[in-house]
Amino acid sequence: MGKAMEIVEEFMNIHISTNLGFTVVLFLVVYGSYFLATYLSCKRMVVEHQNKRWRNKEYAGKY
Repeated sequence: MGKAMEIVEEFMNIHISTNLGFTVVLFLVVYGSYFLATYLSCKRMVVEHQNKRWRNKEYAGKY
């Protein structure tokens, strides 16, 4: 693997390790943001559903 990286770096004049690090960071930022957005959205839906059920029980007891 190391020899392949040396050949590519020499041939294309790029540093794979730098690009790899940037790619990993970008991947973590994109999918971390997606995970956070999904988690918060689902959590909000669950809380709204629980509040709706609680309100329905509260009103059912008054009438």
